[in-house]
Amino acid sequence: MNYTSYFRTSLIDAERYGTRYQDISHGAVQLSIEDIRCGILPSGVVQRLFDGREEKELEVLINPLLLCNDAEVYIAPLWIPAILHSSGYLSPHERDIPWMTTYYLAPSRTGDPSIGYVEDYEEFYQGRKLTFPTWDDYWTFASSLFKCVSGQSLETFQHEDFETVEHSSISIRKEGLGNKGDLISVLDDMSRKGEGELPEIYRRMITYQDDSPISLPSDDLFLASHPRHLGHFPGNDALSTSQRQALYYIFEENEGGVLAINGPPGTGKSMMMNCIASSLYVESALLKQKHPQVLTATAHDRFTSLDIAQDFECADSSLIEKRWIHSLDHYALYLGNEEGEDSSLKGVNFLNHFKETISNPDIRAKSREEFLQNTNAYFIHQCSTLNEAVEVIHNELCHTVSEIKEAVDILQQGNEEEVLRWLSSHNFDYINEKVRSVMAKTIDLKLRKRAFCLSVKYWEARWIMDQDEEDILSFVPSLMKLFPILVVPAFDLPKFFTKENKEPSYESIDLLMIDESGQMLPEMAAGIVPFAKKIVAVGDIHQATPIRNITRTFDLANLLNQGWNKELTEDMDLLASGGSALRVFQRLSSFQVHPDVKGMFLTEHRRSVPEVINFCDELVYQDWLIPVRESYQNYPFHHMGFIDVDGEVTKHHTGLSNTDEAQHIVEWILENQQELQSFYGEEDLSVLVAIVTPFTEQMHEIKKILKKKGLKNITVGTIHMMQGSSSPVVLFSSVYRRGSFEELNFDEDKTLLNVAVSRAKDSFIVFGESDLFNEEGDKPSNVLKRHTTD
Repeated sequence: MNYTSYFRTSLIDAERYGTRYQDISHGAVQLSIEDIRCGILPSGVVQRLFDGREEKELEVLINPLLLCNDAEVYIAPLWIPAILHSSGYLSPHERDIPWMTTYYLAPSRTGDPSIGYVEDYEEFYQGRKLTFPTWDDYWTFASSLFKCVSGQSLETFQHEDFETVEHSSISIRKEGLGNKGDLISVLDDMSRKGEGELPEIYRRMITYQDDSPISLPSDDLFLASHPRHLGHFPGNDALSTSQRQALYYIFEENEGGVLAINGPPGTGKSMMMNCIASSLYVESALLKQKHPQVLTATAHDRFTSLDIAQDFECADSSLIEKRWIHSLDHYALYLGNEEGEDSSLKGVNFLNHFKETISNPDIRAKSREEFLQNTNAYFIHQCSTLNEAVEVIHNELCHTVSEIKEAVDILQQGNEEEVLRWLSSHNFDYINEKVRSVMAKTIDLKLRKRAFCLSVKYWEARWIMDQDEEDILSFVPSLMKLFPILVVPAFDLPKFFTKENKEPSYESIDLLMIDESGQMLPEMAAGIVPFAKKIVAVGDIHQATPIRNITRTFDLANLLNQGWNKELTEDMDLLASGGSALRVFQRLSSFQVHPDVKGMFLTEHRRSVPEVINFCDELVYQDWLIPVRESYQNYPFHHMGFIDVDGEVTKHHTGLSNTDEAQHIVEWILENQQELQSFYGEEDLSVLVAIVTPFTEQMHEIKKILKKKGLKNITVGTIHMMQGSSSPVVLFSSVYRRGSFEELNFDEDKTLLNVAVSRAKDSFIVFGESDLFNEEGDKPSNVLKRHTTD
């Protein structure tokens, strides 16, 4: 099968099926739905569309129904691709069929009201003939599709959240690539190469390689230290046992290697990325390389990418931890398109802002002066030149690395007396846990942290010295002297690793780290994989899946067109409609710890209290999680609570709401406001409480009541929207009432309640009818009931 062509088609289709009306409205022409139904357009409409063109036919997009929301934004739920002839007649498109946008189908990832269900949309196409001899056949198909999904006809459609616009719309079809253009160009280039010319990881990806991984034990205390584990990021805790094991095998991977790091929220995946960057930075400085290794982090969207950059904020608790380059206070440089971004975001250094600042001659001179002052102050050494400063810093770095190696030898091979003697020499006289565990932590927090800080100073000095020798902003390696890591969203990555002659620099990234890879689509991953020599993919398959614009039916058609073998399982990791980048990289991983998941597995959970973790552990993680935090003493709320609420359920077009329950939740916040603020020492309720619910309609109902009560900025979202967020207290509005519905939607997929509950750091409180949740059974709601206290 031609996977490269399949990935390319999937990216284009995803962009097409994700088109929003505002993207094409500027060129749209109004007409009536009756004109569309009969297939003959008024001459005025035809003239406006052809506008003097000599073509006899135009590809057009027809939107027979337009709706207007509260923000006065037009949306188009149904899209009909067609051919408009200069005579005014419409005919079916030869290579395409009508579709509906999934933005407005439940379950919603955006919070937009829904007009139907994705499930009904998928089912409509099954077993139907998809060839249309006449326009009448084509129109009948399109209108039947809409009625099947929405339950109403195009002509009589009504929805409580939308106003129906009186006219329909037609526009010339333009195949825009959106922000996927650079990724598609990469795949075009891959398609022109023979298998022997392909970058190694990409070749492994498309040949569906599925090697048997080396099975590793899950050690209670992993003390092995890889020789390349040299740095630790300031401000972080010491590594846990599973993090230490994961880091060891990351460094064991050779070029062309891939390792998936599986970790539930709160197990320190971001901390792992910090530690990888720190160690590689130390290694490059120790070896006096020409420039640091090129380390890049990416994610499926800008928001997640910005979160990565914020995780690399500079600590400034001591002189050695501060940046010694004037006006620089971050360790990550964000390369993404800054349009629409707040360039003052805490913990983020944007490329354009960096260029403007650092290219200022006064700042350069000041950096040189301040660097020497700081060097002399910290090392109590009088350096008059940067060459002297570099030598002093490098000598100290070598000494620190030697200390690390000596300490590791004692940790791994010394007896307990030697370990205790080492700890005593580092001011650890009282031990209340395993002595070797304490020593491992001390090596991280004292020696490896110092090694990283020294390596930062080494590269800062090298950057100042090299300013006169090269254009410091013209290529990536120079940037690495000031930033241990570059961060860029996946769809922007190719442009920053492409030479001036437009030749992509494949395999120019020494290590590519992909965060939240469980939410990245395989076809997006395919466009960035060729740039990496090694890949570390971080994520959790038990959290939310990627947002998909391609349905199973359209995906199957693409697969068949590319020579898909039907004997292969339909649940392939590479499917645009069912796979994810994380599953692909799990398959390519060389090592495996968890019996059911390839790659490494992070087990120690730092973020949430044990009561919250125990629920997630029983539901999906099979008792692999180890709570690190302790429960609060005298905590004013249940860590896992249940509040019985009676109320009437209102059925909406595709969802439910419960006004009584919404009011009860808002009243609970008001009644407990002072206790929340007092316990946490925080006045702003929006950082203390978040509300999650299965239904968009209930989300809007809760927001409406919060606004009436003057409660501002409290996060309210559906389960699908809350991925990646967290809050000390999470209130869950279940909405359902007993006897009204046969099945709870959060019982259909274990990941839903796993996402909801794992948002809570200290307390998760369920609001709902207690009798609806039965302790007996193995459904997610049964497990939840067993873990909550009334």
